[in-house]
Amino acid sequence: MFSLIVLCILLCITAGVSSKFELCAASVALKNDSTYHSYPSEIYDPRCTSKVCVVGGIKQYSTLPCFSVEKNEDHSNLTCSIGGAPSLCPIKNEQVDVGLRSQRAWIKSSPLCNLRNSLPNHKQPATLNNDVSIIVFGGSVTAGVSTQGCCDQTVCTDDKYYCINDYCNWVKYMGRWFSTFGPNVKTYNLAHAGYNSDTYKDRIVEKLNLIRPNFMFKKSDVVFLDLSVNDANTFESTPTKMLILERGLEALIRRIYWLSEPASMPTIVILEMWMGSPAGAEYPVDTGYTLAYERIARHYNVTLWSYRDMVREMHHNHTESKLVEYLDYHNNYKESTGHPPWHVHLFYADFVTAMLRNQMEQCDESPAAITFPVIKSPKELPVPLVAHKFLHCDPDQPPLLSITSPQVAHLRSAGGVASSPPPALGTSPHDIMVAPNVPAYFSTPASAWNVIEDKKGRPGFIHEFVKDDRASAVLTFHLNVTHEQLASHDAPKILQILYLRSYANAGKVQLLFCGKAMTDGRYEPVTLDALWGDYKTFKFSLPEVYSIDLTTQNCDGNEGKKHVAVQIVHNYDPHAQGEEKTARGNQKFKLVDIKVCYSSNKRN
Repeated sequence: MFSLIVLCILLCITAGVSSKFELCAASVALKNDSTYHSYPSEIYDPRCTSKVCVVGGIKQYSTLPCFSVEKNEDHSNLTCSIGGAPSLCPIKNEQVDVGLRSQRAWIKSSPLCNLRNSLPNHKQPATLNNDVSIIVFGGSVTAGVSTQGCCDQTVCTDDKYYCINDYCNWVKYMGRWFSTFGPNVKTYNLAHAGYNSDTYKDRIVEKLNLIRPNFMFKKSDVVFLDLSVNDANTFESTPTKMLILERGLEALIRRIYWLSEPASMPTIVILEMWMGSPAGAEYPVDTGYTLAYERIARHYNVTLWSYRDMVREMHHNHTESKLVEYLDYHNNYKESTGHPPWHVHLFYADFVTAMLRNQMEQCDESPAAITFPVIKSPKELPVPLVAHKFLHCDPDQPPLLSITSPQVAHLRSAGGVASSPPPALGTSPHDIMVAPNVPAYFSTPASAWNVIEDKKGRPGFIHEFVKDDRASAVLTFHLNVTHEQLASHDAPKILQILYLRSYANAGKVQLLFCGKAMTDGRYEPVTLDALWGDYKTFKFSLPEVYSIDLTTQNCDGNEGKKHVAVQIVHNYDPHAQGEEKTARGNQKFKLVDIKVCYSSNKRN
């Protein structure tokens, strides 16, 4: 019996170790804390039966599978202690290779040599004093929602619905491994429930301030973007939303580089976690968000690792049947909360650390890899790929609305509308009309919005709150179709707005369609903010394009012959405080162009 147990332990150790390093480094790093649990017993090979089992809160040594110790049918709470006998590592070299496959399509050398050279390793003494920051941006999954149960401590047992647990998420597991390199290596989980790439592009400084004010990235740092769950579920459904995703991700990457120390750029790793359709379904090769990720990653030579590819490949090959079942979609994302349990986070942490170690080892094999990343300074950034692109309108259908402020300014000036103040919008015979007595645009109050130049040669539809005036100002645009005509044409429609963003004197507007608030991919009211989220560092003004699909289900068919309206509602924000209140000033908003058309899948 003793020889059988020893043989089993050796098999477990052999199965879990690469020829070069321990693949389950995150799990191994937990062994000093016996209160943390390892993987649930059901994913173990039943031949490897030497374990310390937790049964009814009591640790027992067993040569049988854990579920055989407890004489009841519910084995879901049985786990095997990290501090017990060697446990089977579920990570394999071939899984790591699949996870790295996307990166290797355009990055031939290791991207992690700057990190590796900043950590103690066999070529450098363990007394290195480099400060290394591992920073993770993500959503509620990354934050650790519904991950309770990973350890015996009180902090791990809170089972409140939608509870964030900072002890049981994958970032905490990975951070424990990074802490083994010394006190100068720190891991920061800056996840925020509901945030996606587009959200973070305006909130990155706010999050970095949680580390310390005026934080700047450096070349020894690694930034993980774990945003695929919210990116996929918010933006995948239409080309318009996909364009918002690409713009958001591109802007986020560029801002990370601009928030770096001179000639000291961090390594950015984009993570594909969201798998898409349920396990067992016929998986497509790619879904929308993965194509967007690859497009942006290639353009900026950014690293891309895929948990999604690894799990799907295992399903396709019908290998590791117990593990595949364990990582099944229905087990991965709890029905009650839509979030994976703690043991999937442990697997994910082991998977990510295995890829980290794989890439750091390659630095010895490829000295040239030390030059990565190729972009060494923000000044070397390539031209933006999608930041100022418009979606194509259907060329076979005339636009429903197409107004540019230079066009309106030219018409009004040609008609002698140069008085000060200029006449109200929609009241001049030289204003554009969509039908008799139906102006293409007008303001409420009449004197609020107007087409003026805030800089010479740069007109726009502009409104700002001056003196004590705090009344809401509504800019209305009429489409050239009635409610009745709109209802008869069910082709997809898009709204695109070009507006100015700046670091000072900038406000917010809401968008209405058919008199009702437009909502974004997360069903929240659309707000366009003219103030950069990073207004302290972005000391410039640039136009930005906003695109959204128009849904006509909220339009009232009883309105019949009335022309359909899009409204820009400018409300004064009384909640701005401190530096933000100063930056907002009179809360000006400048709209440059607006277009509504039938959509095409093409992009400019």
